[in-house]
Amino acid sequence: MAAALTPDSIVVGPDKMATGAGAKDALAGWQLDGSTVFQRSREIHQARWGFVQANLDRPRPGGKGVDRIVGQLFAVPVPDGTWSIVVAQYAAQ
Repeated sequence: MAAALTPDSIVVGPDKMATGAGAKDALAGWQLDGSTVFQRSREIHQARWGFVQANLDRPRPGGKGVDRIVGQLFAVPVPDGTWSIVVAQYAAQ
């Protein structure tokens, strides 16, 4: 997901907020690798914007259970047909 962030993205997470170049570092610090979607995600999009929300199960360090978090992404389309994330927010439930 970090590759899809725009240069001026904003990411908000359970530990801190970051913008721009700091956004990718913030995502890495939240240890989201290995997270899985709990139940189902919800997505809506129009021609000029998109939004997705999902409840995620994030593995705890040492493999001792999971923490449930909610993730929300706001994105805009780019000319090559892909989407760029402008805001990513993660919060503990």
